[in-house]
Amino acid sequence: VRIISYAVSIGLFMILHAGIDIGLPEVVHCPPERTLRMLRQVYGGAVPEERRIILAHTGGWEQWDQVEELLVGEPVYLDISFSMGMIRDEQLLRIIRNHGTENILFATDSPWAGQKETLEYFRALPLSKDEKEQILWKNAARLLDLSL
Repeated sequence: VRIISYAVSIGLFMILHAGIDIGLPEVVHCPPERTLRMLRQVYGGAVPEERRIILAHTGGWEQWDQVEELLVGEPVYLDISFSMGMIRDEQLLRIIRNHGTENILFATDSPWAGQKETLEYFRALPLSKDEKEQILWKNAARLLDLSL
């Protein structure tokens, strides 16, 4: 928590593996309830001006019910790496829309998931063209302060 707090305080982004790690499944180091406690400690209950924490795997691999309950709406970005095809499309769409498409980042977690296949899966989701563009590149461009 101290490292994350410091990194955020100096303007760095932190991306955290979230949920079950299929390489080390015995101990879950970043379940949604622990993530929520960490956010409370890092931000002290205040709403940050800028979100600096990115949670991989739609906030918690294979723990998406708890993500919906505890993390949707919290001041974090969720990347959707290695989630599509694992999480039910209806739940993924609910999380995306309830968390806000402006807070979702496209990612593949290559080589765990193929880049081409993940992109094709994402493009087939029933999201608007604007929502897809926001998630695919506009959010990342805004975070990285890239002029478009």
